Amino acid sequence: MEPREDITRLIREWQVGDQAAEQALFDALYRTLHGIAIRCLQSEPNAGSMGPTALVHEAYLRFANAEQISVSDRNHFLALAARVMRRIIVDRARARKSQKRGGNDVKADWNDDLVSTAEDADQVLAIDFALEKLDQQSPRQAKLVPRLR
Repeated sequence: MEPREDITRLIREWQVGDQAAEQALFDALYRTLHGIAIRCLQSEPNAGSMGPTALVHEAYLRFANAEQISVSDRNHFLALAARVMRRIIVDRARARKSQKRGGNDVKADWNDDLVSTAEDADQVLAIDFALEKLDQQSPRQAKLVPRLR
């Protein structure tokens, strides 16, 4: 069942809250959605471990959880689905990139006990002096070292 009129009818029924129509719509367009997912993943060389089936299912969940979607016909629905799939791939890429930059690092609170002896204080002052000198000699390299200011 994929005549355009049937798909348009399912879209209209889905938009008024008919869950059976929603399921029938995705069932009827599953192969087409799967093909779109394959093309989306091929166009993104770093799409990660997500496969086309998982991408279609994730897109379905986003559609199902959306508040209000205005879709006029089959082509509009498929274009919207392609956009949702690309957004999923981009969101996953951003999440991976933030993890590489320490997105999951545990934040540590300052503890006054870090400098508990005179020897510790001397080391902290020596490091600070070395960092100040590095900042004077090579400001660009000094930016690589995290500093408390």
